[in-house]
Amino acid sequence: MNSSVSHLRQQRGIHLPYKHAAQASGSTPQAHSLARRAGRPFLFQCLRGLLFNHSRMLWIFPFILLLASGCPPGAKESHIIETLPDPEWKDLISDVRIGESDEIRFTNAPVTIEQGNELKIACQKLRVLHFDQSNLNNDVLAEIFSLLPELDQLKLTGTVDNQQLETLGKYASQVKVLNLPNGQFDDIGLTSLSEFTNLNLLRFDSPHVTNQGIQSVSKLPKLKSLHLINVPITDDSLKTIETMESLQSFYLDGSQCTDEGLSELIQNRPELHFHRNQLHLQQDPNSHQH
Repeated sequence: MNSSVSHLRQQRGIHLPYKHAAQASGSTPQAHSLARRAGRPFLFQCLRGLLFNHSRMLWIFPFILLLASGCPPGAKESHIIETLPDPEWKDLISDVRIGESDEIRFTNAPVTIEQGNELKIACQKLRVLHFDQSNLNNDVLAEIFSLLPELDQLKLTGTVDNQQLETLGKYASQVKVLNLPNGQFDDIGLTSLSEFTNLNLLRFDSPHVTNQGIQSVSKLPKLKSLHLINVPITDDSLKTIETMESLQSFYLDGSQCTDEGLSELIQNRPELHFHRNQLHLQQDPNSHQH
C-alpha cells in the first residue's frame, strides 16, 4: 500500500491495522509509534464485531457487566444486613420449659388467651417476661403471675390501668424491674406500688399521674433508677425525689418541671445521674457525651 493511498484513507477516516500502518510509514521507531497509534481504532472495530455477533455476545455480555459494575457479583450483597425474624412464641415457651432459657421477650404482637395460658404450665423458672398483655383480663394475669415465683423483670407493653397495677401489686410484687410504657393509671393506682418492696428500677408513662402519685414512688425503699415519661409533674415532685436516698439514676422525658427546679435538684444531689429528654443539663457535674 503506497503512501498516497494511506494518506487518502486517513483523510476519509479509514484506519489501518498496525502492521499495514507500519509498512506504510516506514520501519523507523518513529514510524512504529505512529503506526501503533494508527492501529488502535482497529481494536474498537473488533470489539464492535463481537458485540453485534449474537453468538459471541452470549459469553462476553457478563464480562461487560462485570467491568461496568466495578465489583464482582455478590460484593454489594455483602453489605446488606439481614434482620432475623422475631422468635416464635412456641419456641420461647419451649426453651423455658426445657430449661434452656429463663426469658420471654415477645412484644411484636399481643399474646392470645391460648398463649397466655401456656405461661401457667411448667414456666416456674421464668425470670424475665416482656409481652403485650392487651388480650388478657385481670383474672388471667393474676393466675399467670401467681405461678411465676421467680419473675424478676416485667415489661407490659399493653395498656395498664389502676386495676391491673393492683393485680401486679398482689401477684408480682417480687419483681425488681418494672417497665410500663403504656400506663393509664393515676395517683390512686400508684398506691399499689407499696407492695413492691424489692423494686430497683421503675419506668412508666402515664399522663394521669400528678405530684401526689410521686409520693407513693418515693416510699419504695430499694429504688435505684426512676424513669418518668410524659408524666405532668412539677417542681414540687423534684423536691420529693430529692429525698429518695437510694435513688442513683433519674430520667425525665416530658414534664412541667422548670430549669430552675431541675438545677436545684442536681445541685442538692450532685451524685444523682440525671437526664432530661435523654440529655444532661449543662450545669450538671456528671454531664458527659452520649
